[in-house]
Amino acid sequence: MAKQFNRAVGISGEPRTINSIGLTAIRYDGVGNITECKGSSKPTDGSVGYAVGCIWTDTDSGVGATFYINEGSITSCDFNEVGAGAQGATGPTGISGVSGVTGATGPSGVSGVSGVSGVTGETGAASTVAGPTGEMGPGGSRGPTGPTGMSGVSGVSGVSGVTGPSGMSGVSGVTGMSGISGVSGVSGVTGETGPTGMSGVSGVTGPTGAPVFETVTIALTGSSQTGRSSAYTTGSTIHSYYISSMTGNPNPSVTTLTKNTLGLDAALSVTPGGTDAYTITVLLLMA
Repeated sequence: MAKQFNRAVGISGEPRTINSIGLTAIRYDGVGNITECKGSSKPTDGSVGYAVGCIWTDTDSGVGATFYINEGSITSCDFNEVGAGAQGATGPTGISGVSGVTGATGPSGVSGVSGVSGVTGETGAASTVAGPTGEMGPGGSRGPTGPTGMSGVSGVSGVSGVTGPSGMSGVSGVTGMSGISGVSGVSGVTGETGPTGMSGVSGVTGPTGAPVFETVTIALTGSSQTGRSSAYTTGSTIHSYYISSMTGNPNPSVTTLTKNTLGLDAALSVTPGGTDAYTITVLLLMA
């Protein structure tokens, strides 16, 4: 039967410095990426070596955020604060008061009566009367023409009528009183702030999957003592190799494999010779 312990487990962690940021690594995953760490300075965004979902604890946060999670990738981290609880509901809006009634308009004043126009006088008699014609003299001669009669007296113009008095202006009506303004409704009560949401529990890292391999072939013919292939994943690790095909009767040789910035190189200790050839297949553990 397994022995039980009733003591707490103490993990001191491993001091690390990544992108000039000092921290303490507490847990790693199966391929060496950090899954839990702590420190007084948040890891620099874009740093390499942190697993997706890695938890970083701020040991110098004081009042405020303490837990951060990597939402980036293992080649470019992005630590963000774990979210807080939702805000409480807002209280209802108060009802507006009733508008006051508009006062009635006063009656219009009565217009004054116009005065009576005066009567026009009568027209005078004709202005002149013709004198009598002279009589015929003896011997058949006509006597001198009699004097012209005097002009008749002009008629007296009628007296102009008296203009009646102007009517009095009507009195303006009384202005109606303004209606009383309605009382404003009471403002609604502000809703209480909702409680802060609890931080989610970090998920357990699943087991590491089985290794994934890739293969690369390099052909060496005749007097060629070296060959190269760039068709492999950068960062993969050489696992093993074998001769996958052979042409003719090539010379026995020792093969050396090397990775560099240009590709995967294969070097023979002796050339195959003539038209003979080797084809080498290399097995690599993918990054």
